[in-house]
This record gives sequence, C-alpha cells and structure tokens, in this order.
Amino acid sequence: MISLLLTALLTLQYPTYSQLPLKTEWESLGEDIEYELQYSYREDFKYIEISHWPTTNTYEYTNHLEERFYCRRLRYRYIGQEEYHYKNLDCFYFDSTYVPPPEDIPEEIPELPIPPEIPIEEETSIYNSDPGPIPSPLPPVIFDERDSLPIYSTVLGVSDSKEKKCKISILKRESYEILDWNCDLSLNINRSEYTNWSTYYSILVEGQYSKQILADVHIYECTPFNPFDIKTWGRCKLREIESKQRELLPIYSGYIQVDGKAQSNTSFIFKSNSFLVTTNMREDMSKKKVKFILNTYISLKSKEWIDVQYTAVKDLDLKEVKVEKKPFSFPLDRYIGVTQWYGCTKYQCPHKGIDFGARLNRVVSVSDGTVVNSGYDRYGGECNQGGNFVILKHTNGMYSTYFHLDSYSVRVGDTVKKGQTIGITGNSGKWNCQNLGYHLHFETRKSSSSSTHSDPVKYIDIDWNMIPTLGKEIYPNRLSGENPHPNF
Repeated sequence: MISLLLTALLTLQYPTYSQLPLKTEWESLGEDIEYELQYSYREDFKYIEISHWPTTNTYEYTNHLEERFYCRRLRYRYIGQEEYHYKNLDCFYFDSTYVPPPEDIPEEIPELPIPPEIPIEEETSIYNSDPGPIPSPLPPVIFDERDSLPIYSTVLGVSDSKEKKCKISILKRESYEILDWNCDLSLNINRSEYTNWSTYYSILVEGQYSKQILADVHIYECTPFNPFDIKTWGRCKLREIESKQRELLPIYSGYIQVDGKAQSNTSFIFKSNSFLVTTNMREDMSKKKVKFILNTYISLKSKEWIDVQYTAVKDLDLKEVKVEKKPFSFPLDRYIGVTQWYGCTKYQCPHKGIDFGARLNRVVSVSDGTVVNSGYDRYGGECNQGGNFVILKHTNGMYSTYFHLDSYSVRVGDTVKKGQTIGITGNSGKWNCQNLGYHLHFETRKSSSSSTHSDPVKYIDIDWNMIPTLGKEIYPNRLSGENPHPNF
C-alpha cells in the first residue's frame, strides 16, 4: 500500500491523456522481434493490468483505460527464442474529462485494430495473496487544548460534524499530516454482494464518492521550543502559516478488510467518482467483521508540494449470502453434446477445454464480465490456429475463452452480461493443417494465461447428465478425458 500511495502522489508529475484509442509508438529494436505492450498501475510493474498481444509492429492502440495512473513498457523477444527482454517507455495519468490544448488533439482518431494473436501473461491466483504492508495510522499529535483547533470527528471515516463548511487542517512537522478533516467525501455503498460459489466465496462492493472537494485548507506548524513559554514544553503549540480556500481533486484507492486484515483485490476499478472492488476468499466471512477501506490522496502546492492521505471506513453487512453452486452457465444458447472432453484425451494431452458439437449456434457469455481479447488466433502458426475467438474476464476474477467461431459481435473493452450473445459457432482455424469441423472449443481459466486452464465441468452450473458424448458408438475415443460420465 505504501508503494501505491507513492505512485498515486506522483501522478501530478506526469502528462495526462484523454483520447481513446490511445496510441503508443516506439523505436524498432531490430529485425525479427515481436513486442508485447504492457500497462501497470505501478512503476515497478509488479502487477500487469493490460497486456497486448504479440506484434511485429512498432505501435499499438489501447482502447480500454480506467481513469487513473499508468506506466507502460515493452516485453519483447527475438522470434524463435524463449528469452524475454523489457524496455520501460513512460508513465502518465488517464482522465477522460481532461481537455488538452488544441495542438495536442489529433485530427483523426484511428480505428482500433483487431489483435492478431493470443498472449501469454503472468499467472495469478483467484485467491488472495499477500497485499503487502498497510500504512500505519498517522502519528498522534499532542497540543495544548487552550490553543488547539475545534475538534471535529477525527475517527477514520466521513466526518459527522454538523458544520457545513468544509475544512482541512494540516500540520507540518518532519512531514505533513492531517490534523483535522471536516470534509464529507460523500462515500456511498450502492451495492455489496457476498456470494458462496461452492469452492470459494466472493465479496463485491460498488459505490461512489466526491470527484472534487472545495475546502478551506489551514496549514500549521509547531512553535519552536521556548524555555520562557511553558506551552512549548514537550507539546505542540500550533501556529498557522497559511489559510486558503482550495479546490482539491482527490485520488482514490481501496480494499476490503476482514477482522482487521487487508484482503488483496481480485479486480478493482477506481474512477473519478465511482468504484467497484471484488475479492475472493477460501473461507466463509459472514461471521467476521468486514469493512471497506477507502484511501484518499490529496496533493496541493503551497511553498512546496504537500501530499497527505485520509482514510474512510465503511462497515459491510454480509449476513445475506447469495448461494451459487457453480459460477458459470452453459456457453451456448441450448444444450449441445460434447465431441472432446477436457483433460488427457485419446486425441490430445492435455486438451485444455471442452469441444461442443455446435454448428452455427449462438455463443453466450457464461457470466457477467468484460471482453479482454478478440480476433483471429494464428499464434500456433499456419497449421495450428484457433480461428476467430473471444476471451472474457469475469467479475469473479476468472476467464472464459471461445474458439473456432464463425463470427463474433463484441469488441475489446465491451461489458457483457450473463447469457448475452457474443458470437456464432463456426469452423475457423486449423489443427495439424486440417480444418476441424464445426464446433466450439470452450475453456475456463483462473487467469488469462492458457496454462491456468481448469475443467469447465467444475464451474458450469448444469446437470451434466443431460450432456451426452456425441458419436461415441462410432468414435469411442471421445469418451476419454475427464468425462463426468465416462460411458455416456
């Protein structure tokens, strides 16, 4: 969290962009090199938030950006080699409301190209990992009550003062710290959902906060020690050095806390005035104290830059549990049998998904999510192609993939609902240079990497006794793999 605080406070030093799609260009690093453009919310790239598919071009367009701080870099390698190299590009702040000077606005915004290949990204678990150290509370300030400021609510959270005037008091010591906060962030939880997915639990929190704050900002310092002034003996006698009304634009981040312990976010969006956070746990949280922690960072220019943090807390009620046996629905508009199961089959080992014998049927999203990739997969070369495909990231942190489509009707960045049509099954792509016939290859993954594939049977909430193995009498090898009913 400390590194996130530093990153948030540094955003004012970087340029701001608002146009979509955002074009990134770089100099060629040589011949026969493929590049992957990567984005992170952190300068150390500990976590990769967006990763483009491999390309030999020296530019990329990015269409789906949240309003926040980003750094971007190249991950590249020589074609045919396994070793990757990295080159940092720049950092910036994206804000769709920002209006650049006229000379910075391009005359035309180019169309977003269809990504040609499927990337391999770092694996991430759907369960919590160590979120790192959480900033400790601000150190206490002891001052003479007779000379002190009026005391408003200083408990973490939105002030409950009845005064309407927004006021922030900051004390300058070795660093700056909030002495008093009497500004309402208008933090409101619009939706909180606690879901039992059978194999794990998830919490979703969605809400709003103030985009800007108009405040009287008072800056104080401690009067130097004076042996003739008892009020300076071992305590802080406040002396105001600045008082000014300011319009502040906070930067927000947050997380879910369980019994005082921070939980890492499975997915999160912090926009200028709204947010959505989800986290997954292995244990039931319904009998524990669960809170939403909102960190607010403000930066203002006095004689020098002043950066401070304020933390608001909201209690969450998880008594009402939505029970889901499995998180996903069937990926087609009607039940259709299987031509190859998941696992080590007689045809392929491993087979990373399930093949459904569908011919020009509607393909539907198995859950709410976002389109993170679509296009035509040629990553396996001329003889092993996935054809037209769509990849979705779902609100529980998992991914689903749909290959060999005849066509698709969504684009990268689109939000989709459970059961929404995203394409039509087809016969695109090849295996061993041969067309495969009409079918849908469907995968469930714990992250975007194909190496995190898992048996879709574990996640699709249907009675699998209704799903037969097609043509098993003619092709008995189709019964192989992790078939839930091996003889059917």
